[in-house]
Amino acid sequence: MTALTNYFRDYIHEIILVNDNSRDRTADVAGEIARQYRRVRIINRKPPNGVGRALRDGYRAATGEYILTMDSDFGQIVPEMRDLFDAMAEGYDGAIGSRFTQESIMVNYPFAKIVSNRSFISSRGDRWASHSTISRTI
Repeated sequence: MTALTNYFRDYIHEIILVNDNSRDRTADVAGEIARQYRRVRIINRKPPNGVGRALRDGYRAATGEYILTMDSDFGQIVPEMRDLFDAMAEGYDGAIGSRFTQESIMVNYPFAKIVSNRSFISSRGDRWASHSTISRTI
């Protein structure tokens, strides 16, 4: 959280932490973070669980002009997110960052996930930039 707020400062309208019914201390930790950072809001979900539902609830709660989603494991590197903001500032309708590019190196990532994720991407025939893909809708 410190890295995000220090790097992006006033560009961040709000940070919404979506707890997808975790059984660990996620709700407690999120509460501590919300007390330290005034722009943080928490959504504690109830079942049914799922990434899609968690994203949907986070999108519904968002009040900013743009929405940036990321896993809380910080799979994306904070400074690289600047490219996504820059793409939006250039007028693109959307920008998608991916850890599954041809240049990426996966460490300690399950082989089955690598195969299924990269197969999905390559089967779509998309061209991927070094760490983000930018598309314009017509």
